[in-house]
Amino acid sequence: MLNLVPHRGLSGALQNAAEMTDLGWRNHVQTVFGIDLLAADPGRPGPLPNWADYYQLMHFAQDRYEFMMVDLPEVVNVATAELVRNSRGVFVICTPELPSLKMAAYRCAELEACEVPPNRIHVLLNRFERGGLTVADAEAALGRP
Repeated sequence: MLNLVPHRGLSGALQNAAEMTDLGWRNHVQTVFGIDLLAADPGRPGPLPNWADYYQLMHFAQDRYEFMMVDLPEVVNVATAELVRNSRGVFVICTPELPSLKMAAYRCAELEACEVPPNRIHVLLNRFERGGLTVADAEAALGRP
């Protein structure tokens, strides 16, 4: 949606995470509206990274930024579990409809199974409309605030 053409992006950064330098980092990120983005390129996924690749990349980047936001794929795997375990907060985003809320509840349980403390797991409702489900209804369906 930002009309970016990823050059090296996420897969390249993960492959080079162990020996990443500031200059190398600049070759992987793109700055848009003052925000550094490390975009994935679904057309060129590269080899499947392991948890150590994510850990090393996260360790490198955390000293350079006050905040990091990661948009994970739908399934948390052994590699991405390292990210969610070390996050200050994980946000599950869903719509205020019962099927979406039930899937969000399953995702929250999945995150807890990855050893993410429940107090760090948050749910955000997207496209909330007046007259639809209330916040209390959504919390009841989720079994959490």
